[in-house]
Amino acid sequence: TGAHVLDRAGTKIKCKGPAWVGAGHALIVVVSSAGYSRIAVGNNWIRYSPPTISRLSPSKVESPGPVTITITGANFGKNNLDVSGKLSLAGGGVIPCSPLVLVSDLSVLCTLTGSNLEGTLVVSVGTPFSGGAQSASRTLLALETSATLQMTLA
Repeated sequence: TGAHVLDRAGTKIKCKGPAWVGAGHALIVVVSSAGYSRIAVGNNWIRYSPPTISRLSPSKVESPGPVTITITGANFGKNNLDVSGKLSLAGGGVIPCSPLVLVSDLSVLCTLTGSNLEGTLVVSVGTPFSGGAQSASRTLLALETSATLQMTLA
């Protein structure tokens, strides 16, 4: 995919590329002038900002699930295949988001099913094919379970 050159100044080229995700990508630059061409190749020359999570809604959930969590943040990307999510349980173990739905670059829906839904919700964006994954996390709490009081009158 090509990039649009915005500015040329000395030895620096400023350009705007397509939106994407990933920790780092290779870049090939070809410069041609007056019959002279030069090629430069660099790994990790293009980097994208990691995802961020600003809010979980709800941030406290009842167990057992299923429960769908709306994850609000930024830099989740444009392709559902680049995004994964899981709940790392406080007592150990992992519950994957199933399904995980990418609503937009700013919002993801994660459905969790399990008996103890308390831990750290982790969203990863990127794959080995898109420069590597970058992650963001936020704590998800379980609601206090209410006790039922039974009284017998004599």
